[in-house]
Amino acid sequence: GKAPSAKELESYASSPNFDEERGSFVNRRHDEYEEMMDNFDFFKLFKEQNFGNEERVPPKPFPNIKPDWTVWAQQDYAYIWLGHSTILFRFNGKNILFDPVFGSAAPLAFAVPRFQAPVVTLQELPPIDWVIISHDHYDHLSYESLIFFKDTFATKFFVSLGVSSYLKGWGIDEIRITELDWWEVVEVEGMQISCTPSQHFSGRTGPRGLKTLWASWVVKSPKFAIYFSGDSGYDTHFKEIGEKFGPFDIAFMETGQYNPIWHMSHMFPEESAQGGIDLKAKAVHPIHWGTFKLSTHSWDDPVKRILSKSNMLSLPLSIPVQGEVVTFPLKHTNQRWFENL
Repeated sequence: GKAPSAKELESYASSPNFDEERGSFVNRRHDEYEEMMDNFDFFKLFKEQNFGNEERVPPKPFPNIKPDWTVWAQQDYAYIWLGHSTILFRFNGKNILFDPVFGSAAPLAFAVPRFQAPVVTLQELPPIDWVIISHDHYDHLSYESLIFFKDTFATKFFVSLGVSSYLKGWGIDEIRITELDWWEVVEVEGMQISCTPSQHFSGRTGPRGLKTLWASWVVKSPKFAIYFSGDSGYDTHFKEIGEKFGPFDIAFMETGQYNPIWHMSHMFPEESAQGGIDLKAKAVHPIHWGTFKLSTHSWDDPVKRILSKSNMLSLPLSIPVQGEVVTFPLKHTNQRWFENL
C-alpha cells in the first residue's frame, strides 16, 4: 500500500496526536511504548512461537452458522462476528462493516494463514454502506477487501488520519473517504460516527512506522450506541470515551493476541473486561481471537480468561459462533460453545 507522503505528514502536524520532533503519531504514554520496543526480545518471541507448549490452533474448526440475510434485513440493530476483528453491524437500516479481513493477515498468505475459514465470502455479503477501519495493520486493513468494496458497492469509508493514503493509492475516490482525528465526530444520516483514542501503533513494514493514526470508533444514534476498540493496550481512554459517549449497548473489545513483551499495545483479557466497565458497556463481545495465531497463548486462553473476569465484574459477554445473527436485546450471554471442541 501507499503510506502517507511527506506533504501529507506535514498536514497532520496540527493534530495533538502527531509529534513533529519524532515525525510520527504518538500514544499518550509514548515514552513507555518506545521503552517497550527498545526491550523487545525477538529471539524469545520466536522461541515461544515455534517451540512453546501452547496449543495455538483449535483441534477442529469452530462451529459456525450461515447468516440468514432475510432475518438480517428485518433488524434495526443486529450484528455478526465474521472472525478475528471483522464485525458486520446492522444499524438503523445501514450495513456497517468493521475491519473487513476475509483472507490472510499478511502480505504473503502463507505467512499468517487462517485456522478458521470465513463463514461467508465477500461476494455473499449484503450491500455494505459503510466500512470503518481502525488502523493499517494487515489483520485490519485488507487490500483484498477494500478493492472488492471499491468496485462492487457505493460504500463509504471512515478511517483515522493517514489511512486514507492507502485507500486513495488503491484507487478509491477521495469523495468516498472520511478521515478523522481522535475525538472528531461526523453526523451521517441521523447518526454520529466518532473517531476515538486507542493505545497501539501503525505501519505495514514494522512497529516503528507510526505514520498513520490508530483508533477506536463509536457509532451512535439517539436509541443505540456501539463501541469498537480496534487494537489497544489498556489506558485511561476507555473511561474518557465512556464518559463522553457512553453508555454503550455493546462494546467490541480486543481480547486476543497478547503477550507480556508487547503489553503496551495489546490488552490482557482481564483488562478487556475492565475496559468494558470503564466504557459503561451493557455487554462486551471479545474480538481479535478465533481466526489467526499471532501470539503465543493457546487458542482458547483469551475467551476463558475474559469469561472468568467478566463473571467477577458482573459484565455480560456476547460470544456467538461465527456467522450467527445476534439481535437486541441480547438473548444469550456467556456462551461456552468452544468448550466442546
